[in-house]
Amino acid sequence: MKMQTQWLLTGMFTLVLVGCGGGGGGGGSDDNGSGSSAASAPSAPTRAMSDIVVASDNTLSSTYQLTVDVNLTQLAGKQAYIVICPTNGQQIDYDSCFTKASLDDGIGKFELLLPNHQQSLIAEVTPMEAGSNPLTFTWQYDNQAQSTWLIP
Repeated sequence: MKMQTQWLLTGMFTLVLVGCGGGGGGGGSDDNGSGSSAASAPSAPTRAMSDIVVASDNTLSSTYQLTVDVNLTQLAGKQAYIVICPTNGQQIDYDSCFTKASLDDGIGKFELLLPNHQQSLIAEVTPMEAGSNPLTFTWQYDNQAQSTWLIP
C-alpha cells in the first residue's frame, strides 16, 4: 500500500511539474543572455473600428434569396423529380443538394436561402418514366439580394 501511495504521489508531482513548465527560470531562449525579452519585430499598425468604411449599399448579409420557378410544359401529365445542387462544373454531389422534390405536371416553385459563396447551381429534372433522360439546367449568381431562376 505504501508503494502505491509513493508511485501515486510521484506521478502527481511529475504532472504538476510538467504542467507548470518545469520550474526553470524565466524567459525562453535569449541569444544575448541578458534575460530581457524586447520585441525585435515591428508591430503592425492598429486600426480602430471607426476606420472601417462600408458602402451604403452593402447590407453585410451572408445569404441571398433565390426563387426557383419551374414550368416544364413537356412534362404535363407526367411525374418528375427535381434536385437543385451546387455545381463546380463536374459531377453532381447529390448529398449536398439544397432541394430534392417532386414536380406535378412539370410545375414547381422553391424558395432557397443560399450562402453568398454559392455562385452557381445545377438543376436536374428526371421524368419518372422508363427510358427518359434527365433534363439539366444551370444558373449563375447575379449579386442581387433576391433573384429568380426561371426553368422553362
